[in-house]
Amino acid sequence: MTMTCDVGSTIGEGMDYIWYKDNSPVHYGKSYTIQDARTSHSGSYRCQTRPGEISDPVTLGVIHDWLILQTPLYVYEGDDINIRCHHYPGFPGGRTIFYKDNKVIRDSGDDAEYNISNVTRTTAGTYRCRRDVYYYGAYHNHEDEASVSVEDLFPTPTISVTPNPVLIGENVTLTCETLLPPPRQKTRLHFTFYREGRMVQGFGVSDIYEVYNVQLEDSGKYSCEVETTDKRVRKKSAERLIQIQDLFLTPTISVTPNPVLIGENVTLRCETRLPPPRQKTRLHFTFYREGRMVQGFGVSDIYEVYNVQLEDSGKYSCEVETTDKRVRKKSAERLIQIE
Repeated sequence: MTMTCDVGSTIGEGMDYIWYKDNSPVHYGKSYTIQDARTSHSGSYRCQTRPGEISDPVTLGVIHDWLILQTPLYVYEGDDINIRCHHYPGFPGGRTIFYKDNKVIRDSGDDAEYNISNVTRTTAGTYRCRRDVYYYGAYHNHEDEASVSVEDLFPTPTISVTPNPVLIGENVTLTCETLLPPPRQKTRLHFTFYREGRMVQGFGVSDIYEVYNVQLEDSGKYSCEVETTDKRVRKKSAERLIQIQDLFLTPTISVTPNPVLIGENVTLRCETRLPPPRQKTRLHFTFYREGRMVQGFGVSDIYEVYNVQLEDSGKYSCEVETTDKRVRKKSAERLIQIE
């Protein structure tokens, strides 16, 4: 039998390997072959790369008996597995019966192997085989059993959102997160994304979906789905509500003094507010009178009129935008009547 060390290392080629049996070194090299296995070879085996990474322990049992039922060490959803009713070498084998949870699943001929394709959780159970073995001039019936556990190939995915919370005008990254177990690190996965149940990014190798310059209408329930490239295993995340928030409030105009008398100096202020996470966002302001711009975009949120006259009366408004012009909001008009 041969054991191969595959720890999913990212270090690269040219690594050194060492094998341990019951915590004592027994072999150097990526693969360890045991010729003419004996009961003394039974034990707990681990392999380690140098530098550093070490595998989980694997228990090897070498049994001196007429028959053993051999099952895979690791079984994951979607695997094809082989269950072998193996008898002592050098002796003819005869009729073979396979059972699962005490029910016959195959009783035909002398084939010592039972194959299962595309296993699911329901494949798990207690398997048993009975086989006739010829020795001492006659067939003798022997049996053995073993348990098969089926593990998740990967957990149900979840969606992460960056940044969070999400404000209008930002670029948003959704990541479909799941995890492959070490023995299946090389399994290729495909990802897709949905919004309100409708696909927004088809299956592909990227686990990321990006939305640029998001607007309020991009709000909704998002989910993702992961499948193996052979489509045997597919899992979908729960929906996650993403609520796009205003970067700043719709501005309002304040007037000082109020009421306004002829000859006074008047200050109009364009008032809005940024949320705490975006206090450093730079805004530009502009002012209008009767729909006509009277002060172009700039960093000042104030517009001043000196020595006002009756003809300065009218409807005033202001507008605010981010410096990258992604978000822009305009106030309602405010009537200023010079008295």
